[in-house]
Amino acid sequence: MRRKFCRLSVAFIILLAIASGVVAQEVSQKIQVQSSPLNLRKIGESAITNSGGANAKVSVPRGLTTTGKQSPLVTMHSIAHHWGRVLAQKQLGSAALQPRTLPSVTPLPVIAPDPGFSGFAALTGAEQASVSGFDLEPPDQGLCTDGKVVLEAINVAASVYDATSHKVLAGPVYLNNFFGVDPNDFTSDPRCYYDPSTQRWFVTLTDLGGPTTDLLLAVSQSSDPTGSFSLYAIETINDGFFGVCPCFGDQPLLGSDNNGFYISTNSYGAVFFGGAQIYALSKFALELGITPFGVHITPLLAEGGLPEPFSLQPSISPDGHGAPENGGTEYFVSSYDIGSTTNNKVSVWAMTDTDTLDAEVGIPGFTTVAVSTETYVIPGVASQKAGPIPLGKSLGQPEGQLDGDDQRMQQVVYENGNLWASVGTALQVGKNTLDGAAYFVINPSWHNGALKASVALQGYVATANDNLIYPAIGVSENGNGAMVFTLTGPDYFPSAAYIPITLSSGVAASGIRLAAAGTKPDDGFTMYPPAFNGYAGRWGDYSAAVAVGDDAVWIATEYIGPKKRDKFTNWGTFIGVLPLSDGD
Repeated sequence: MRRKFCRLSVAFIILLAIASGVVAQEVSQKIQVQSSPLNLRKIGESAITNSGGANAKVSVPRGLTTTGKQSPLVTMHSIAHHWGRVLAQKQLGSAALQPRTLPSVTPLPVIAPDPGFSGFAALTGAEQASVSGFDLEPPDQGLCTDGKVVLEAINVAASVYDATSHKVLAGPVYLNNFFGVDPNDFTSDPRCYYDPSTQRWFVTLTDLGGPTTDLLLAVSQSSDPTGSFSLYAIETINDGFFGVCPCFGDQPLLGSDNNGFYISTNSYGAVFFGGAQIYALSKFALELGITPFGVHITPLLAEGGLPEPFSLQPSISPDGHGAPENGGTEYFVSSYDIGSTTNNKVSVWAMTDTDTLDAEVGIPGFTTVAVSTETYVIPGVASQKAGPIPLGKSLGQPEGQLDGDDQRMQQVVYENGNLWASVGTALQVGKNTLDGAAYFVINPSWHNGALKASVALQGYVATANDNLIYPAIGVSENGNGAMVFTLTGPDYFPSAAYIPITLSSGVAASGIRLAAAGTKPDDGFTMYPPAFNGYAGRWGDYSAAVAVGDDAVWIATEYIGPKKRDKFTNWGTFIGVLPLSDGD
């Protein structure tokens, strides 16, 4: 689907050196922002149906067939999800991926799922290709649910399932058709969100095709995700640092509070990084299906020397209301320095006065603070259990390894005054260097208008001999939840796994739960050279977890399941639900 590396411009390397050479201070500071016009338009209405797809025979993966018009931005998109890994290599060379000092952790056993846990095999590479006409990997995960139905958006396809019977209620649909854009447009990075406070469903997608580039947004017109959606497009072709664009918004990240719906992206031009971007829209207007008031801001390098803002992960909350302070506050969390192989801080960002979005006047404030945390290190490649690889065999290639991501922050949950977040990290587990997860529960507070934050709980999750990659945390209204990830290594084909977590005791000491065992190794087209550089097979990009009230937490991640494969991919996704109680 996407290539791993590209040549960075000299200008960007100079910018990186300047940004990483200053010493950051752990003090709260207001961030200078660049406010730009929000180029938003309503583009129509649509519905997720069973009809929408190319239904074409899959001949080659899309990663091998991009058009000349798209290729400069598509080439940059191919490495954008692992920008931190590229920066680390440029700074420190290949040794950057094998730091000498790693956090040493005690492994947890892998055990059976909890009583009452259930799940099902969801969208696969073959199913996605059946509606789009081409293969893609990895599966960019979008999961949202109200506890009655589940909407899953994967790459360029989406389906709606009954939460109890797991029956497909609508889809799979080709998302290009759903959004009404050219079927040949290069689209990617879907996310979805169900907002309990408005009972609306939100779906986003990046569109790199056509004469411009857009963030596509769909908002349901009712509480039924199989009904009609209002469609919007935010033009992003000029949204980046001066001299960088034409640009696109990579990997849109979603958040919400009582007042606004937030999309955070990393802007990339044809040659280098164009800065983090935030789009804040009136949630009330989106609920009504009208063109919303909104603001577009770009956080800039701070005078205190904070590293370049990157992948600012907005927060969601299990009740949809978010933080009430300062006229409404939307919190974001990011890894401290995406260009470093090792971090021992995270950055908390706060957009204040979000009630201005409903008032349709003013620009929200923006503040940040660095928080000292446990150490987390850029993950390495992850092995997998040996098994049949028909595609690899046909190409004369050995079984490959999986990309463990870079060090960007994964999804963030705001719950009862705390921010829950996780990130993948390399860890020392006995004599083995393995990939695992670091998690943080951070308590933000305000004193005389200044943002402060401290760590309320943190820790690591690892198992002996095997890897845990692409973690995500979902937390309920009572502070109970679960972390999901892919489990893979010498003992396991890529599998879906999770571990319960609570504010009072952290992750469950009893062990990691095997939610769904993988059936074969990953044997997709990005595993094999020369077309994809022979580095490591693309995997995950992100998992998802979301709580429904205080009743349950839903999880979704990539695994290699039992469903039928096609020639170029064998990935699948697994969706599960863990019932919660006050005693969990």
